[in-house]
Amino acid sequence: SQLSGRGVGMDVVKHTLTELRGRHKISSESGQGTQVSLYLPLTLAFIEGMIIEVAQTRYAIPIESVHEVFKVNRQQITSLASEKTEVIRVRDELIPTCWLEKFYALKHDQDCQLNQEKVIVVTQSSQGRLAIPVDHLLGNQQVTLKPLTGILKNIRAGAGYGLLSSGDVAIVLDCERLHAS
Repeated sequence: SQLSGRGVGMDVVKHTLTELRGRHKISSESGQGTQVSLYLPLTLAFIEGMIIEVAQTRYAIPIESVHEVFKVNRQQITSLASEKTEVIRVRDELIPTCWLEKFYALKHDQDCQLNQEKVIVVTQSSQGRLAIPVDHLLGNQQVTLKPLTGILKNIRAGAGYGLLSSGDVAIVLDCERLHAS
């Protein structure tokens, strides 16, 4: 019939994306059409990354995931008591905060305090924006991306590690998985 076999191709795409550790998003509106978004993991040998430091650990955020960077002011800090989630008001939008210190269990909750000295990196993923407070913004740099292997392969929201020009190592963040956690 005219309808048979319509989902077979998408099933192959989904299976292939899963094998590549990718994701997909399908949104459909009656009478408007369907939008299919495919998200592939970072597999390039080199990426342009924003290098940040949090709790004396270096991270690289792929530059295409960075939406904006700013210093926080007190009026932007809000807590949603029902969800126990800290959010930052950026213009008319409330953006959830992801403390990498908590996410990777580097510091206790009480050490994670927003103040006017904190720099915020807002990332964009298919799931929306996420605000990441950082201790130091070290600038942009092209990094050699290496896969996480051995005991490192289970690092949450890690796309790989990058060798910095200084010789230091930075965890390359997968903003899709960081936002999903």
